[in-house]
Amino acid sequence: MAFDGIMVRAICSELNQLLCNAKVDKVAQPQKDEVVLTFRGIDPATHTNVQRKLLLSANPAAARICLTRQNKENPSVAPNFCMLLRKHLSSARFLSARQPGLERVVVLDFECRTELFETVTKHLIFEVMGRYSNVILADAEMKILDALRQTDLSDDKRRILPGVVYEMPPAQQKEDLLQITDVAQVLTFLDEGRLDRYLCATFLGMSPLVAREIALGCCGQTDTPVSSLTAEERSLCCRRLNELAQRIRNEQFCPVFIKSHVADRAGEAKPIEYYCFDIEQYDGTADKDYPETCSQAIELFFEEKSRREYFTRASADIRKVLNTVIARLSRKVEHQKGELFDCQRSQTDKLYGDLLTANLYLVRGGEREITVVNYYDPEMKECRIPLDPTRTAVQNAQLYYRRYKKAQTAQKVLEEQIPLALHEITYLNGVLESLDHAQSLTDIAQIREELVRQGYLHLRAKKMGRQPKKEPSYFPAEFRSADGFVIYAGRNNLQNDYLTLKMAEKHDIWFHIKNYSGSHVVVCCNGKMPPAQTLTQAAVIAATMGKEADGAKVEVDYTEVKNVKKPNGARPGMVVYDPYQTAVVCPDPALIDELIVKK
Repeated sequence: MAFDGIMVRAICSELNQLLCNAKVDKVAQPQKDEVVLTFRGIDPATHTNVQRKLLLSANPAAARICLTRQNKENPSVAPNFCMLLRKHLSSARFLSARQPGLERVVVLDFECRTELFETVTKHLIFEVMGRYSNVILADAEMKILDALRQTDLSDDKRRILPGVVYEMPPAQQKEDLLQITDVAQVLTFLDEGRLDRYLCATFLGMSPLVAREIALGCCGQTDTPVSSLTAEERSLCCRRLNELAQRIRNEQFCPVFIKSHVADRAGEAKPIEYYCFDIEQYDGTADKDYPETCSQAIELFFEEKSRREYFTRASADIRKVLNTVIARLSRKVEHQKGELFDCQRSQTDKLYGDLLTANLYLVRGGEREITVVNYYDPEMKECRIPLDPTRTAVQNAQLYYRRYKKAQTAQKVLEEQIPLALHEITYLNGVLESLDHAQSLTDIAQIREELVRQGYLHLRAKKMGRQPKKEPSYFPAEFRSADGFVIYAGRNNLQNDYLTLKMAEKHDIWFHIKNYSGSHVVVCCNGKMPPAQTLTQAAVIAATMGKEADGAKVEVDYTEVKNVKKPNGARPGMVVYDPYQTAVVCPDPALIDELIVKK
């Protein structure tokens, strides 16, 4: 994210155009570190009345100022700072948005009316400084009325308290690009590090993103050492910096939103960056959108980022439970395998019991061991048998027989329990795979419902009283083959069961990755035999959405739906099928993106 001084300049230019003479209609504080001002004004393009919302977010991880379309829920009781803003800024007229130099500071000037109907100027100052970001209200003399975050000298180098005159953040020892007539007079190129870091350390308001972009344009790479620059590259660097300064002065901004070129397993493209100028360093590895305004670029980035984060948080507790249970079962299986190995050694106890029984006459009592001939050994070797000196020969033999019988019983139980535990681990890993393929909160809710039914999760109580029951939607993902055949794929076990057992016709073709958990894939035949291309594409979908999607080649079983059965008591998604055929295909995420029907 590059909300640097240059981006602040672009936002100020945008606000001065779109909010000219607009009046503050509402003031809200939906989050403790967010302020939203709603303006009523005239659209300069259409000359019609419009309403716009200005977001000032002091969130340390997402500090920004931009126009927003989001409607956020406000708390039932407004915070004190929000009440103060309403008191001073309600019906205030927007005058301007200005930026001191290229600092990451925005000063919003308002024309306000006092209780005595006097016209006064007040300033809403927004500082974009990571965890030190702040929103400050000051009067005409820049005396602080209140702030979102108050600080004293113990917290910061300056005081931000009511009654204190506002001071700018401590000045950085950097050059203001807009105040320089010729960059060549400033740059010495005497640094030993990388060019991009040198530029960041030299110029005010320049983010690493912009510095890398200039280095790329000069040298063809973003991390060129300053010491290796040629005279031509140094000259080109100065020229590009001068051009950048001129574009900023002329407000020639070109908003861009950059997202990953390759979608993740959920089919989503990860947001990478946004900025007020076009960025070339991601060319070939990312896709670009060019919104009309910088605010739209910022909104696109943070909406997608927030959605992905919320999506991750929504499934975090499920992942935690699944990983915990899988780890516990894995430890249990390892322990049981050790016990099983010990039980398999119980044949020695039986041997000792048989040999003692055959040689009772040799035990006189009080011995700690006895050596006898092993009649079961083809070579008739001698065998040394440990004895309990406090027991008779018969009692020692009975002890070995009891140990043998106990081990046999335990072995039988362990041979039943270990496969069950391994089967449960396979099932839970399959649920984790379903989480990877979840594309909506509905998919996650279905997985949660499945785990509640299976006893792994407890049903969360509703906070808002009794809610009307909603019929769950288990509709799977839909694809369209190159031949026009409809292909469905379940993204979780509930969708798999619904697709295979209720939705599919008996003569439809069913696909599933061999010997692994994964999606049920069905080709809807409608009385026709699908071409080989459609069958291959369905197999690729099953392979890509299966556990082994990263492998070079994957075996996929396929058969008619009528041959797929669900055993009594089987877990969701678990089926058996016979007869079947097997195809070998390579996973292809690009094919998923190409064939999926977007709704």
